[in-house]
Order: sequence, then structure tokens, then C-alpha cells
Amino acid sequence: MNLVALLPHEQEKHRVFRTLKEIYSAERICYVSVNKPRETLLPVLEEWLELRSLFLVDAVTRTVQGNPEPFPNGAYVSSPGALDEIFLKVDELLASGRFGALVFDSLCTLTSYKSEQEVTRFVHKLLARVAVAKCEGIFLCVRPVVQESFIEELHQLADRVVHFDR
Repeated sequence: MNLVALLPHEQEKHRVFRTLKEIYSAERICYVSVNKPRETLLPVLEEWLELRSLFLVDAVTRTVQGNPEPFPNGAYVSSPGALDEIFLKVDELLASGRFGALVFDSLCTLTSYKSEQEVTRFVHKLLARVAVAKCEGIFLCVRPVVQESFIEELHQLADRVVHFDR
């Protein structure tokens, strides 16, 4: 199943993290961040998830640090706008069959780097890849940041859209 979590603001992510902890306690999670660098994100995730069961794809750190040191259970991609590179890394990871879920944080950030149409095509491709891998896809989106037309597209693409502000 592919689920889009529409959040009223960034601070509501803890609700999703709590749910992830309950559902995926025995499975590995592939977490893609196009929103926050690893150094900022890991302490937040550590409050809610077992970091040893998490693989982090960081699309932010290289844009600010150039060539950062490698880290365990993670990989860097060049930037949040590098959709093909992000997809290839996710494809490689999901093909391993080691993950029960893919968490993508956050779809709305992508619309700052690419057109809504490009992001929609990327999301469609990613949703199909998650389905082929037979794992769950959880796609976070902070609602006030995106256009209503993009939210309508997400309703058509995802199996379920959950509005956390309702």
C-alpha cells in the first residue's frame, strides 16, 4: 500500500513517526530525506525509531557540504532535485528485498526544485517501484507548502491519502 500523509505543519511529523514505530518495529525502513540533512534528522528520528533498522538516503547534505564523510546505514545523493539519482538509489535498495517500508520526506519539498508535473511523474514511478518491491510506501507532505492541484494528483496516484489536520 502507498499512503500519502498530508500534515498541517512540519511539527506534526512525530505523529507519523510514532505510527511507524508501532507498525514497522520488526522491519527495516528506507527513509529518504529531501528536506533535512542527516545531522539534523537523525536525532529526531532516534526519538521514534530504531536507527539500526533504518537506512537513510540523504539528498540534502551534499548540497551544503560538498563531499561529506560516508556514514553507516546510509547514502548521500547529490541534491533534492536529482530525481533520477534518488529513484536509482531507492530502486537499488528496494530490489535488495530488505525493507518493509519506504518513507519519503517530503514530497512538497520536491516542488521547490522541480515542476509539479515532473514531481508527479517521479511520484508515479516511485509508487510503482514500491508496489513491485511488495513493501509499504509512506510519503510525507506538508500541506500549506503545495498547491491544491498537486494534492489532487496525489489523491489519484496513492492508495490512500490521510489528512492529519482533520
